[in-house]
Formats: sequence, C-alpha cells, structure tokens
Amino acid sequence: KNRMPPKAPKADVKKPSGGVRGVSAEEKSRRMLEIFKSAEVYSMKELEKLGAKKGVLSQVIPDVVKGLVDDGLVDMDKIGGGNFFWALPSKQGQRKKA
Repeated sequence: KNRMPPKAPKADVKKPSGGVRGVSAEEKSRRMLEIFKSAEVYSMKELEKLGAKKGVLSQVIPDVVKGLVDDGLVDMDKIGGGNFFWALPSKQGQRKKA
C-alpha cells in the first residue's frame, strides 16, 4: 500500500504590493506606463522583463501593452519581424492639455 502523505495547505502568496489579491488592470497599466517615461523604444521581450520587475505578470503584459496602444497612450510600429513600442513625453503633455 503506497500512501501519499497529506498535502500541506497552500499558503497565500504575498504580492510585492503587500496584498494577497492580484493587481487591478488600471494598476498594471499605470506600472507599464512608468516604463515608457524614459522615451526609449522597447521590444515586447524587453517590456516583459521590465514589467515583471514592476510586479506585473509577464503573461499579461502583452494584453496590457495592447490596451495602452489601443488607448493611444503608447505607439507601436512593426519593423521587420518585431513590434516595437514607445511613448514620448511630449505626446503625453499634449494629451493632458486636450
């Protein structure tokens, strides 16, 4: 008789923000926009690494970035086989005035 030991109950995993629940979509967007303040151009792979450091799961970063592009907060261009993303500070200033 092979008996498996009882499984230990899963502990609640604490997020970097200190809470137990996941991060809201608005918070994910805000964290991703912080990356673009440097006015640099990023590939999706770079954004996944940087977003993970900001506490956004790398699996949801493509969806968050697509939402930012759809909202006009981030620009995207396809160059060769890759998509590149950027947001210029001057564009953000123009949007606030409107």
